[in-house]
Amino acid sequence: GAFDLSRLKPTRLPARLAAAARARRDKPRNWVRRWVVPFGIIVGISVSIYLFLNFVDLRFFGGSHSFAEVLLFSNPEDAGNAVSDVAQVLVGILGLVVTVVAIVLQLAAQRYTPKLVDLFLADKVNIAYFALMVVASIYSGLLLYVSKAEFLPLFGAVFLLIMTTAILGLLIPYFAYVFLFLTPGNIIRIIRRNAKRGMERVIERRQDQIPYPVMQTEVANAMEQISDISLSAVSQNDRNLALGAAYWCRLTET
Repeated sequence: GAFDLSRLKPTRLPARLAAAARARRDKPRNWVRRWVVPFGIIVGISVSIYLFLNFVDLRFFGGSHSFAEVLLFSNPEDAGNAVSDVAQVLVGILGLVVTVVAIVLQLAAQRYTPKLVDLFLADKVNIAYFALMVVASIYSGLLLYVSKAEFLPLFGAVFLLIMTTAILGLLIPYFAYVFLFLTPGNIIRIIRRNAKRGMERVIERRQDQIPYPVMQTEVANAMEQISDISLSAVSQNDRNLALGAAYWCRLTET
């Protein structure tokens, strides 16, 4: 006969998945812990080393220059060369991130579900970080184009420095976010959340200009993705993941 999901007994994995989902809902400070704190530590250490070494150099080799003068003023020609170097660094970082994310995403999609790519591309954090890198790369190219020997956009160079600092400071937290995003528990949670949202729209009959067949397709796709994860886990002898996917599928149906 047909396999009855009601006979499944929750294992430790579903319990951990449910506890993790409740923790994410109940602790908005996770955003600060995962993004703001690492960013502050990385930038703080970098700026502290920069200030300390500049102070030491100024103390012994600075001559008549003041500390504020060394920090706030720069030769326009040297600043123009720095903008060129920063532009190359940004393009290199963009290529590095795209390569790493593409490899990891492809491996995860082969193991869990091919539709994982759609979930990844629809995630707002991924879109925001890649948009920041692309905008900074384009902006650096434009800034390099308008920079002349007798004219250097000071505020433009400062803004480029701020964007570069943000991209580099968020690089490690973003990689941590990607690896957490691609964990099976988080993938199932996102799929179940999308299915729940589609069913709620149907039940509440919201006037959001979305036809019912589209909503039904969303729910069906979500259930299919969870089924793919469960079948893939069975083929790889991953019992906990298979039961966890079936458990979440049962909760979604209820």
